[in-house]
Amino acid sequence: MMILEGAVWEAKYELNKELPDPSKYDTEDEIALFTVLRDTIPSNPKRWRSMIPELHGVSEETTTGVHRLYKIAEAG
Repeated sequence: MMILEGAVWEAKYELNKELPDPSKYDTEDEIALFTVLRDTIPSNPKRWRSMIPELHGVSEETTTGVHRLYKIAEAG
């Protein structure tokens, strides 16, 4: 999420120096994410886009999902 959102905001920054405004977001995670992007993009405006070619897949797992996997493994 950080790399993909970072790439979007880097492009906006490149076009018109626009940066995310963390105060426009609701959750603690979103505020933290957009604060990091706001603070890092000006010093390295290609950081996140440079990581994209190295991505081969993205996975996100929740605690609920992990518990579900364990139940499946136990039942199997």
